[in-house]
Amino acid sequence: MRFFLAFIVSCSTFYSFSFKEGLFVDYQVRSDDFDSTLNEGFIKVSGKVLLDGMPRPNALISNGNSQDETRAKTNGEYEITFKLTDSTFIFCYHPQAKKELIIKNYEFISQHHIVIDFYLQPAHSIRPMKKPVIYLYANEEMDCSVDIIPNGDLTFTYPQKDDVWNVSLGPNHLPEFEGAAYPYLFWEGEGNVRYMEEEGELLGEVVDTDSLVNYFENRLSLYGLNFKERSDFITFWAPQLLDEKFV
Repeated sequence: MRFFLAFIVSCSTFYSFSFKEGLFVDYQVRSDDFDSTLNEGFIKVSGKVLLDGMPRPNALISNGNSQDETRAKTNGEYEITFKLTDSTFIFCYHPQAKKELIIKNYEFISQHHIVIDFYLQPAHSIRPMKKPVIYLYANEEMDCSVDIIPNGDLTFTYPQKDDVWNVSLGPNHLPEFEGAAYPYLFWEGEGNVRYMEEEGELLGEVVDTDSLVNYFENRLSLYGLNFKERSDFITFWAPQLLDEKFV
């Protein structure tokens, strides 16, 4: 039986949360004042959530504890009060937004009321596809043609191709294109990214980069990637993400 498997690994939807002087580009701290009505050890956070410039009701605002969360009202306004800890952060997301917003390295002070406005961007946008590769496997010698048609423009391929990759495959050698062997077919391009949702909720995880490599190893193994495929993925992505606290 002739067997041919094309295995595509493509990823563009990692986000690192960068901070500069306590202010992330997608939110604004409008005020931070002492509030005598708050008990010692508690803080209050309020403000508005805007999506593409418009008030966004039902956006989730949380400190990472499911018991301490609230939803924005019809006018986009929200308010939440919770106990201050050493690891306090503020998390905001909406299923129609392209990414979650996290405020982590901000100096939260006990008995303070902080007014923070969040500025979310639409979820569906044209973004570059980073390090998409195609692994090819066959259980006997065969020739095949491989093409990729993203829902945007191709910006780079390797090996470079004018039309399609005409590849020779076999069980005991790497894919060959125009007489040379390649571990995979590489392409980059731009596409309209759509994020996974379930019952109106955006699917995803926030991962502390201290455990990122272990997270990748475990997840990629569950997805069925072999050792080489996992290594290719991790050695590309981890160095780009480890400078941040969360991704």
